[in-house]
Amino acid sequence: MVSRISHGWTTPQNAASSEQLLRSEIFERIRARRIAGFQGTDLLRRDSGSEVEFVTIMWFESLGAVRTFAGPDYEVAVVPPAARALLARFDARSAHHSVRDRRLAGAARAGRPILVPAVTLCGSRRTEALLQKEGLSQSSGANAASATVSIAIAVRAAQ
Repeated sequence: MVSRISHGWTTPQNAASSEQLLRSEIFERIRARRIAGFQGTDLLRRDSGSEVEFVTIMWFESLGAVRTFAGPDYEVAVVPPAARALLARFDARSAHHSVRDRRLAGAARAGRPILVPAVTLCGSRRTEALLQKEGLSQSSGANAASATVSIAIAVRAAQ
């Protein structure tokens, strides 16, 4: 797995618009591309007085999937014109890291949803193992794939 990490900074006055643009338009356009191997995005925000920093972490199954998203020079930042207009500055190149270990907390045991990108919830062995580990596979005869579909719908509705 590969994580793609990008940073952008804006003014406090443009922060809400920047976040809204990312969440409602940019991330949705990326998801709509249905890139094989794309697993989802995380958005981080840090207010530091004179500026607001946004960090996006994108999750991909492979560097090939990153290239499908960003092109052959995959480290170049992908920042649409509308985002450029709101940002004071951004990293010209994104950082890519090989993910060595990623663990999800036992959110399901505490009655909270597991926020796993819906694209990964396809009835794969990995997903089925996660569901069993979290105690979500149903002993009433329903298989993990049907539980997976239910979670994917719930997660999409929550986003």
